[in-house]
Amino acid sequence: MRSIQLASVLFLGCALAFPAPAHAQFGGLGKKLGQKVAGKKVEQAVDARTGTVQTGSVSFGDGVVPITEARLDAFMRGLEAETQMAAKMNAQDVQAIEKANKVKEDAYEREYQAWSKKNDKWQACSEKEEGAMAKEAEAYTPTESDQARLQAGMEKVAPRIRAAAQRGDHAEVQRLTDSLTAGFAAKNAQAMAAGNAAGPRLLKACGARPVQPERPTLQPMITYEQVSQAGTKASGMDGGEYRIMRERIQPYVLSNGRDSGGYVYTKSEVAALQSRLDALAKWGQALKEY
Repeated sequence: MRSIQLASVLFLGCALAFPAPAHAQFGGLGKKLGQKVAGKKVEQAVDARTGTVQTGSVSFGDGVVPITEARLDAFMRGLEAETQMAAKMNAQDVQAIEKANKVKEDAYEREYQAWSKKNDKWQACSEKEEGAMAKEAEAYTPTESDQARLQAGMEKVAPRIRAAAQRGDHAEVQRLTDSLTAGFAAKNAQAMAAGNAAGPRLLKACGARPVQPERPTLQPMITYEQVSQAGTKASGMDGGEYRIMRERIQPYVLSNGRDSGGYVYTKSEVAALQSRLDALAKWGQALKEY
């Protein structure tokens, strides 16, 4: 916010040295948002030697909302929340928090490196063992010749199976079918047994897979972002509205109602600001610092 204030002061200095047309006097924020002053005439309520509060028609939108007494009251609730959060932020022992977090991070890094080495070793063993099991499994997989023999056998005994079925001789149907698939059944049984044994075999050969360590939960620190979020939430505005209102209000409050910092207000906005100026003055330090 100090950088925003400085930019506003520099802008005002340039505006006083080189009078700008009405549409250019909305300040840096107006340029950023593409805003324009709708009216051609901009009134100066204070002599240029002591500062300028510029009034005119303002185009609202894109986060710029009219400054009203109700919104200023809501804005001050936001500043109160900011101040409370900032106090918590400033009360933090940052060095102690950073030190404690670094201890946790260093310990995790050591654990992770140790796990990584063990896991690489386990992975190599696992791939070797799984490769051996896959090669063994080839013996259980039916070949094209096996498939061809089964097909030929089925065609040969199919009439007998149909005849047995027509007679209702289910035992004969089962016997004929089993005689054809006996070879496949044996291989299927072998494959199933090998699959059931894969897990225990891998465990015996390589041991249990190393468990990756979990990242530590670090102690959080309150930041300026959280200070701003606290103010936004308490004000009931959205982030853009709150931030832009702060930028527009700041020069007026810090100059005790003598300067708009290059921003343009409507006459009703100036009246609202003037009605709350004494109350807003309480928050001058907050407007400067964050």
